[in-house]
Amino acid sequence: MMMNQLCYYPTTVAIIDDSESFLAMIDKKMGKNQPRRLYSNPSLALQEINAAAKSGRQLENVLKNVPVEKVEEMDVKLNADVIIDIDFNKLCLEAYNAERFGQVSTVLVDYSMPDMDGIEFCRNLKDKMIEKIMITAVADYKLAAQAFNEKIIDGFILKDAPHLFEDINSSITVAQDNYFKNIYGVDGILGCLFRNQLPCDNRNYSKFLESISAQINFIEYYTLDKAGSILFLNEAAEQTYLMVKSNNDLDDLYAIAKDNGASKAILGALRDKKAAPVLISENDYAASVNDWKMYPLQVIPSKEGYFYSLISGNSIDMLDLKRTVSFQQYKAQNAQYFAK
Repeated sequence: MMMNQLCYYPTTVAIIDDSESFLAMIDKKMGKNQPRRLYSNPSLALQEINAAAKSGRQLENVLKNVPVEKVEEMDVKLNADVIIDIDFNKLCLEAYNAERFGQVSTVLVDYSMPDMDGIEFCRNLKDKMIEKIMITAVADYKLAAQAFNEKIIDGFILKDAPHLFEDINSSITVAQDNYFKNIYGVDGILGCLFRNQLPCDNRNYSKFLESISAQINFIEYYTLDKAGSILFLNEAAEQTYLMVKSNNDLDDLYAIAKDNGASKAILGALRDKKAAPVLISENDYAASVNDWKMYPLQVIPSKEGYFYSLISGNSIDMLDLKRTVSFQQYKAQNAQYFAK
């Protein structure tokens, strides 16, 4: 999983092939944590996928003052008095959406089917954000290559490849990363609006995130602010918080603490950039500065003037756990979409 987009969570791959035996074989070879929907009828698959909620629907909550239709059309010729901004606080509210794991991000479709071939299937998908991988025989290689060059599909796999199922699994992993990059990445919808302003713009910072994420057992994550703070959730929706603060953030906290009579210990920690409080909820901001719980800070080596603290456990008031739908819950309630 790459850390070069603003959020990520497991999504569903739709697999379409008129051969029931081939579908069964793919099903056995896929990872147990990969939601999948199997279709032997391409028309039914197309109907169900096209009827589902469109990708990036949470943009309606995240974007301020910008109609989503304008963004999806990549036509942002807005009036000068319209302010474009991202409400990062609402990005993680997707964790309350029970259907996020059922969102089809990738289709894996056979080219040769009697009623509708794979190219026609992909051409008729309404959701242009869905990544499309086609499986084809050597005899149809030129057709597949042409469809790829015309951007009807995003990739193809030869059916007689020596490591077919390994190729399928790796292609799905890449496709699901690309799905989020195309919406929430530097080169995606948000990236086109906020060029050089997103936390994931910084390549060195992305490397730092990769090293941090290796320490955490997580399955989804959400960026929380422009500094690059991130909320990680594991399968049970247990939280780990990467708090990121800039020099300016810490200076502002120091000024607030000083104006409100903070202790010498709190003022010294903020002045020396050694520790900082978590201020997210209304309760956090309403608390006395002397009741701030201070978390030790470390310097981010690849992002000058930034500091971080990695905070585990659900002691931070980030999400309402009663409303959060975990991947574990989704699996239990939708066992038919997972390997037995």
